[in-house]
Amino acid sequence: MENRISTSPQALLFCTYTVVIVLGLQLACTRAEEQLNSQVNGEEYGILYFGRDTCEASRKQAAVLKEIETQYGLPILPVTLDGSALHLYPDTKPDNGISIMVSRGEGITRTPSLYLVVRVTQQAIPLTDSLLTKEEIVSRINIITAVLEAARQPQR
Repeated sequence: MENRISTSPQALLFCTYTVVIVLGLQLACTRAEEQLNSQVNGEEYGILYFGRDTCEASRKQAAVLKEIETQYGLPILPVTLDGSALHLYPDTKPDNGISIMVSRGEGITRTPSLYLVVRVTQQAIPLTDSLLTKEEIVSRINIITAVLEAARQPQR
């Protein structure tokens, strides 16, 4: 029986994702401060931020997200899960079912929860359901966008 390597898009994406994670973690460990990949911009991507004003971790995450928004121009869409405007985001949107959509029907129970949104396709990719530093968020965005970019490349 002949061993064959699958070249399906799913298999290639998984392999690319695995390699990029390993490389991404390696790079993240070697840099003092992670910089957002120059290909990541506010026209293509955004961050959905789910939080509760009563949650201390959500309040801390808001400050980190403001830094990312200011430094990289990545838009943040804040969504409240308790009906109150989120810290530093007076334009918070109420959860009108978006948490059910992005969580594939499970809903969001932990805050802060962040999703990277590919604006053209409206694809929401989970980043975290806990408090992260700016460097951790940027590193995860770099890894995800590298995988997405690799998946867009034509197969040889």
